[in-house]
Parts: sequence; C-alpha cells; structure tokens
Amino acid sequence: VISNELMEIKKVVNEWQSKVNVSQSEMDLLTSEKTKKEKQLQEARSSLENVAESYKSETNKAKELLKTLPQNENKVNAQQNKLDDLIREEKGLTTRLTDTKTKFSEAK
Repeated sequence: VISNELMEIKKVVNEWQSKVNVSQSEMDLLTSEKTKKEKQLQEARSSLENVAESYKSETNKAKELLKTLPQNENKVNAQQNKLDDLIREEKGLTTRLTDTKTKFSEAK
C-alpha cells in the first residue's frame, strides 16, 4: 500500500516536474526574445542618436554658411561694380578708338 502511495506521489512529482520544465523552457524562450528585442531597441536608439548628431552637425554648418552670406553678397556686389566699371571703361576706349580711327582717316 505504501508502495502504491509512493508511486502516486512520484507520479504527481514527475507531472509537476514536467510542468516546471515546460514553464522553464517557455521562460527561457521569452527571456531570449526579450533580450533580442532589447538589442534591437538599443540599435534603434543608437541609429537615432547618430541621425540626431548628423542633423545637428549639418544644422551648424548651415548656420555658419548663413553667417558668411552677407559678406559673400558684399564681395559679389563689389565684383559686379568692378565689372560694370570695366565695361564702361571699355565702351569709352572703344569710342575713343573709333574717333581716333576717324581722325586718322580724315588726316590721310
């Protein structure tokens, strides 16, 4: 009788042990999945940080370019004024050359 009771107890213990093993396997799978998701999350955070740093860097470059814009516009305007002066001078010289050619032809 005791042997039967022991067998029943052993059977129940084995059933519970089997359930514990299944639960442990499920927990291991969930832990593995959690670790995988945490790694993906960390990679996404790292990627986002890199994008944010790149955006910040490009924004700073754009700000620096905007600071030099008035200075560059002034340089362009100064060069345009020099070009306009040279064009006027060329027209004047062309007129003088034409006048000189005309006077030379008349003098011949």
